[in-house]
Amino acid sequence: MFSIVVLLSGAGTNLQAIIEQIESGNINAKISAVISNRADAYGLKRAENAGITNLFLDHASFLDRESFDQSLAQIIDSYSPDLIVLAGFMRILSDEFVDQFEGKPGTGGNITGEIICTAGFMCLSQRCKHDRLYQFR
Repeated sequence: MFSIVVLLSGAGTNLQAIIEQIESGNINAKISAVISNRADAYGLKRAENAGITNLFLDHASFLDRESFDQSLAQIIDSYSPDLIVLAGFMRILSDEFVDQFEGKPGTGGNITGEIICTAGFMCLSQRCKHDRLYQFR
């Protein structure tokens, strides 16, 4: 079983799909935490309803993107995830953030249509923009 941290900014429909796949036994994983940069993201409520730790990290309270990314990375590190899922996370992550998690394994999973990053990130949104992303099928 591997540990997942999910980052999201909205309704959490992708999170819900992952929760359902875990509950049905199709994914051998545990979601350790869900983190959002928006306090009103319904995905936080979905996490709460599923008994998953959920956190709000206000990007507007940081002086710059790098400071936010550093804080986010520290929080993620505290859960020691095997995989970080960007499930509609509407923030561009800095290269330094991505580099910090370099070498973490990707999923190698069988879910078609997602985008997987070589640094161990999985993005469930076509809005995911990073030069290390590639299509996985």
